[in-house]
This record gives sequence, C-alpha cells and structure tokens, in this order.
Amino acid sequence: MKLFAKQWPLFALLLALTGPVLAQTEEEPRRRPSDNNDEPPAPFWQRVRFGGNFGLQLGTNTFIEVSPTAAYQVTEKWQLGAGITYQYFRFRTFNPVTGQRGNSVGNSLYGGRVFTRFFPVSTFFAQAEYESLNSAYLNFNSGEIERGWVPGAFIGGGYFQNFGNGRSGFMATILYNVLWEQNRTRSPYGSPWVVRVGFQM
Repeated sequence: MKLFAKQWPLFALLLALTGPVLAQTEEEPRRRPSDNNDEPPAPFWQRVRFGGNFGLQLGTNTFIEVSPTAAYQVTEKWQLGAGITYQYFRFRTFNPVTGQRGNSVGNSLYGGRVFTRFFPVSTFFAQAEYESLNSAYLNFNSGEIERGWVPGAFIGGGYFQNFGNGRSGFMATILYNVLWEQNRTRSPYGSPWVVRVGFQM
C-alpha cells in the first residue's frame, strides 16, 4: 500500500497520456498510406542490392579475387551487407635465415565478410569491413606450410557510377587493412592496401 502511495502520481500520468491515445484510436480509423499520399515502404527484396567485387594484385605475390555480395538498403544513404569470398593466391616461399626465395606456391582461399557503406552523396561512399579467410601460409618457425583463419579489418571508400536506373552501377573501392601488419606473415595480401572493382544491381 505504501508502494502504491509513493508511485500513484506516475500511474496517474500514464493514464492521462494513454487515455487520449486510446480515445483517438477508437474514434479515428487507422490511416493508410493512400489517405495521406505517403508511399508505402519498399518490400524487403526491393531493398536488397546484389553485386560482386573483383580484386587483382600482381608482382612478387599474385592475388585474384571473386566475391559475390548482397547489401540491404537500410536508408537512402546507408547499406549493410555480407558476402562470400573465393581467392587464388600465388607466392614464393622465403627463408629469413638464408635470405633466399624458394619455389612458387599456389593457394586457394575461402571465407566471408560483413560490411557497411555510407553514401554522403550518390557517387561516393565510405566503407568499413571485417573479413575472415581460410588460407595456407608458411610457418617461419617450422618451415612448413600450414592452414588457418586470417582476419582482416578494412576501412576506406569508393566511387559508384550508376547505369541509369539509380540502382545498378559500377563500383571501385580502395581499402586499408588495419590488421595487416600483425598478420603480415599469414596474410594473403601482399600490402595493407586493397583495390576492388565490381558492380551492384
């Protein structure tokens, strides 16, 4: 009883705020989008953007990537997405003791990533991404080739040029891997900088 006596002003306030809302709900029919000429929200699949990225890096290390993606258009400027990745990487083994390079070794990678994009304007965007790839790498302590999961955290941005309908277009992205230095002996990337070219539709 004492508890009710202390909290009755709160109950009274809630009833005072709820009463007019309930009365309005009973007296006025619920508005439909057609009543105020507002467009209904787009169906889920109309907000999904499918696409893909292609990566290429040549030199001492060769890197090729094909990665299909799907992004959900949360708002006009904000996307959340995910993708799967298959990559092919060829590198030469290196012995830090003798300073000599060994044979060329090929490596297939697979994994996935999640990302977010923000478009301050329609043609440019900022991107943040987390990726995890299963890759073969040289263990310098044992001298053996091993396999394991290698993380990557990317920040950067890119350019989007639509094909005319506003949804489909060409996309070029430049990203920096902030985890590259600590994983450089295992990373499939020969540099922290990664360039991707792809599309979205």
